[in-house]
Amino acid sequence: MKFKKTILIISLFAAFYHCKAQNKISKYDLKELCKNLSGNYSNVLQAKNDKMFSKKSLIITPIWQNKKNEFWFLEEVANFENINKNNNKIVFRIFKMNDSVIVKQIYTIKKSTILSQYKTTDNYIQNLTSKNIILRPGCAIFFNKKNEIYYGRTHDTDCPSSINGAQFESRNETISPNAIFILNQGFDNNGKQVWGNTKGEFKFFK
Repeated sequence: MKFKKTILIISLFAAFYHCKAQNKISKYDLKELCKNLSGNYSNVLQAKNDKMFSKKSLIITPIWQNKKNEFWFLEEVANFENINKNNNKIVFRIFKMNDSVIVKQIYTIKKSTILSQYKTTDNYIQNLTSKNIILRPGCAIFFNKKNEIYYGRTHDTDCPSSINGAQFESRNETISPNAIFILNQGFDNNGKQVWGNTKGEFKFFK
């Protein structure tokens, strides 16, 4: 029942975006977007010019590539100097909801003794299965396309968060062929920001 409700919410939100679409999105656009997503990114240039931003690496690796009309990825964000320190991994799924909306669904990865022993990304991915991941309800990011840029965000207060007393999480992403900009923040029930960057988005470049 919860699964059906989640799908209904996504469908209604996608329908709203459809009315406001800037550009139509084809299957070719989806494939090109996912092809461009893969790679190693960093915000070193941003951190060099603004000390408010720490140096981070962002690695996006395709996984489970035999899926039809959807694309799966492992996303890793870590300290730039040491990617094994504070390495935060998630799995996400990209698919086309309709002619104007692409959805990025977020999954957390279960803690696993088996997975924790694999230090390289290749070995980790080889042993990562759908049984290792959990969908984060309400945390999908909805993208519209304008020219060659994709602009996405979570829906209102739908994505729950309990970090530092937060009630919900807001995530905005901008994806271009060689860069990804990310703003991830948590807010309490009064709408006050309680975690996340206060000076703007992290700007990752390939």
